[in-house]
Amino acid sequence: MDEGQIQAMVYELDKQVAVLQQRANSADKAVIVALTDLGRRLDEMNQFRAQINTERNTFMTKEIFDAKHDELDRKLAAGLGMVTEKIGEMNSWKSNMQGRMWMLGAVLATLMGLLKWVIK
Repeated sequence: MDEGQIQAMVYELDKQVAVLQQRANSADKAVIVALTDLGRRLDEMNQFRAQINTERNTFMTKEIFDAKHDELDRKLAAGLGMVTEKIGEMNSWKSNMQGRMWMLGAVLATLMGLLKWVIK
């Protein structure tokens, strides 16, 4: 091998080393970008977790919900009982008034009939 061939081989090796260094630098930059992005995402996840933990304390438990719901059911049932009772009273009053009007109509019709008979 002569000096020219050795120089050419060294030149080719230097080019390959430069390409490999460029690829390594690019890979390092990609890793840095990926790590930065991963760190950002992890920070967002930690903030989200903290928000969930904060909001978790504002929700009522199932036991409290069930107790309140049962209490409202009892109040509603009592209220409906009173409404049903009032409706029954109003129906009784209405029936009473209808009976009175019916009787009044019958008495008036009888009186009119008697009055006609007396006039003739």
